[in-house]
Amino acid sequence: GSFLHLDPGQRPAAGADEGLPEAAQQAQETPSYAREPMSFMDAQTNFQTVVEAKLARESDSGAWPYLEPGSKRPWLLELRKLDVDTIRELDRDRFSGCVLFARREPLAQVDIDFTVDFSGSRWRVSEVRLHSVAAQKKPAPRKQTRKRP
Repeated sequence: GSFLHLDPGQRPAAGADEGLPEAAQQAQETPSYAREPMSFMDAQTNFQTVVEAKLARESDSGAWPYLEPGSKRPWLLELRKLDVDTIRELDRDRFSGCVLFARREPLAQVDIDFTVDFSGSRWRVSEVRLHSVAAQKKPAPRKQTRKRP
């Protein structure tokens, strides 16, 4: 077979794919959305995998840095729960779900929505959005009781 050699930025001339086998021409014409849609159960499993991989890649010593828009310092968050029951389908290739974190300073439970995009060859987290922050009080120090002699 012959190969079509192009310089970077050069486009093939009209009809340049005429020499390709019919299956290759068909594959080029088949839009990417022609693949079978992902089942919801698969989406839940894959969502969890993609989000956990992002957190592992970006975490340092178990803390994931989240920079709130308009803030100068990131919050250091510890993963508490990725609740697969919160995952919902936004459209054919995008799913969103809540991930719960604990923030140490100041102490709070932080709920962040992650959106995962399954279109294309590389699945990725396409959006991270703060959903809620619930401040928590530090536990009161225990009073030491003395035994009376």
